[in-house]
Amino acid sequence: MVQQTKSRKGLTLNGIACQIVNAILLWERGVPDNDKYGTRNDCHLVINRLIREYHDRLEVERRIAPAQYTPKALAAKARKERLVKEHAVPVACIMRELIDRQCKAANGDMDALVPKVHEILLSTARRTYIAQEENQALRGYEDRMPEGHEIYPWQNIWIRHERAGIPLVHLQATALM
Repeated sequence: MVQQTKSRKGLTLNGIACQIVNAILLWERGVPDNDKYGTRNDCHLVINRLIREYHDRLEVERRIAPAQYTPKALAAKARKERLVKEHAVPVACIMRELIDRQCKAANGDMDALVPKVHEILLSTARRTYIAQEENQALRGYEDRMPEGHEIYPWQNIWIRHERAGIPLVHLQATALM
């Protein structure tokens, strides 16, 4: 269990992890009768938002370093250009891991899933601001990891950026837990 910081703003980390598991389990109950409990898309939308909220909460609570800037992003920021806040591992990959692999492996056991959600979200809680041109370089990897790096645990969460030629010197955020 992740230690909780009391807050009047938003869900706790454990609350977010439990809501992610609830969304997955509720959707799983409705398969194949998706009209009864919602569609896979409904599940994805909720989990996508909750993953982002979890990572935001870690940053607010200073459990991870704030999102870093690439050199090109710093230059673009100085020119007041729009930046992209990029996850090291795409949220879509995290969702697929949670929905397609972890839920099935835990046989729908919430008590087994919640710690796994924490583990996966903590291990992927690295983000950076990149310039629009760097975002273009990530085309083809917006929602997936490169071949050979698709399955959790991800050995190198920055492999997409490395393959796209985005400098990593400013991306080395480490957990502060």
